[in-house]
Amino acid sequence: MKRLITNYQKEVEEKLKNNSFTKDDLEDYKVMISYFQHERLIHLLVTITVIFITCFFFYLLTIKPSILLLLLVIILLILLGFYLYHYYFLENNIQKLETKYL
Repeated sequence: MKRLITNYQKEVEEKLKNNSFTKDDLEDYKVMISYFQHERLIHLLVTITVIFITCFFFYLLTIKPSILLLLLVIILLILLGFYLYHYYFLENNIQKLETKYL
Protein backbone atom coordinates (compact mmCIF):
# COMPACT_ATOMS: atom_id res chain seq x y z
CA MET A 1 0.00 0.00 0.00
CA LYS A 2 2.84 2.39 0.81
CA ARG A 3 4.41 1.83 -2.56
CA LEU A 4 1.08 2.34 -4.33
CA ILE A 5 0.41 5.64 -2.57
CA THR A 6 3.92 7.04 -3.05
CA ASN A 7 4.03 6.02 -6.72
CA TYR A 8 0.61 7.53 -7.32
CA GLN A 9 1.64 10.76 -5.58
CA LYS A 10 4.72 11.01 -7.81
CA GLU A 11 2.61 10.36 -10.90
CA VAL A 12 0.11 13.07 -9.96
CA GLU A 13 2.87 15.56 -9.15
CA GLU A 14 4.52 14.92 -12.51
CA LYS A 15 1.25 15.43 -14.38
CA LEU A 16 0.50 18.62 -12.45
CA LYS A 17 4.02 19.87 -13.03
CA ASN A 18 3.77 19.24 -16.80
CA ASN A 19 0.19 20.52 -17.03
CA SER A 20 -0.87 17.23 -18.59
CA PHE A 21 -3.69 16.48 -16.16
CA THR A 22 -6.79 15.59 -18.23
CA LYS A 23 -10.44 15.03 -17.31
CA ASP A 24 -9.89 11.28 -17.44
CA ASP A 25 -7.00 11.70 -15.03
CA LEU A 26 -9.27 13.69 -12.76
CA GLU A 27 -11.84 10.89 -12.70
CA ASP A 28 -9.11 8.36 -11.97
CA TYR A 29 -7.83 10.66 -9.25
CA LYS A 30 -11.26 10.75 -7.60
CA VAL A 31 -11.50 6.96 -7.73
CA MET A 32 -8.03 6.52 -6.26
CA ILE A 33 -8.72 9.01 -3.47
CA SER A 34 -11.92 7.13 -2.69
CA TYR A 35 -10.01 3.84 -2.64
CA PHE A 36 -7.32 5.29 -0.35
CA GLN A 37 -9.94 6.76 1.99
CA HIS A 38 -11.60 3.36 2.23
CA GLU A 39 -8.24 1.79 3.03
CA ARG A 40 -7.65 4.44 5.69
CA LEU A 41 -11.05 3.73 7.28
CA ILE A 42 -10.39 -0.02 7.39
CA HIS A 43 -7.00 0.54 9.00
CA LEU A 44 -8.55 2.91 11.54
CA LEU A 45 -11.09 0.27 12.55
CA VAL A 46 -8.42 -2.42 12.80
CA THR A 47 -6.16 -0.13 14.84
CA ILE A 48 -8.97 0.72 17.26
CA THR A 49 -9.80 -2.99 17.61
CA VAL A 50 -6.18 -3.83 18.39
CA ILE A 51 -6.11 -1.01 20.97
CA PHE A 52 -9.18 -2.43 22.72
CA ILE A 53 -7.80 -5.96 22.67
CA THR A 54 -4.45 -4.76 24.03
CA CYS A 55 -6.16 -2.82 26.82
CA PHE A 56 -8.30 -5.83 27.69
CA PHE A 57 -5.33 -8.17 27.98
CA PHE A 58 -3.35 -5.55 29.88
CA TYR A 59 -6.26 -5.32 32.32
CA LEU A 60 -6.25 -9.12 32.66
CA LEU A 61 -2.52 -8.96 33.30
CA THR A 62 -3.02 -6.53 36.17
CA ILE A 63 -5.71 -8.72 37.72
CA LYS A 64 -3.97 -12.06 37.32
CA PRO A 65 -0.26 -11.74 36.48
CA SER A 66 1.03 -14.44 34.18
CA ILE A 67 4.05 -14.85 31.93
CA LEU A 68 1.83 -15.86 29.00
CA LEU A 69 -0.35 -12.77 29.41
CA LEU A 70 2.77 -10.62 29.65
CA LEU A 71 4.11 -12.08 26.41
CA LEU A 72 0.73 -11.58 24.74
CA VAL A 73 0.58 -7.95 25.85
CA ILE A 74 4.12 -7.33 24.59
CA ILE A 75 3.28 -8.88 21.22
CA LEU A 76 0.09 -6.83 20.99
CA LEU A 77 1.98 -3.63 21.86
CA ILE A 78 4.49 -4.32 19.09
CA LEU A 79 1.65 -5.03 16.65
CA LEU A 80 -0.08 -1.85 17.78
CA GLY A 81 3.07 0.16 17.13
CA PHE A 82 3.22 -1.09 13.55
CA TYR A 83 -0.49 -0.39 13.01
CA LEU A 84 -0.13 3.15 14.39
CA TYR A 85 2.88 3.80 12.16
CA HIS A 86 1.06 2.53 9.08
CA TYR A 87 -2.10 4.49 9.88
CA TYR A 88 -0.02 7.64 10.43
CA PHE A 89 1.52 7.13 6.99
CA LEU A 90 -1.89 6.60 5.37
CA GLU A 91 -3.47 9.59 7.08
CA ASN A 92 -0.74 12.05 6.14
CA ASN A 93 -0.28 10.95 2.54
CA ILE A 94 -3.98 10.74 1.77
CA GLN A 95 -4.45 14.23 3.18
CA LYS A 96 -1.67 15.44 0.87
CA LEU A 97 -3.48 13.89 -2.10
CA GLU A 98 -6.77 15.44 -1.01
CA THR A 99 -5.26 18.94 -0.79
CA LYS A 100 -4.03 18.63 -4.39
CA TYR A 101 -7.59 17.95 -5.47
CA LEU A 102 -8.88 21.10 -3.81
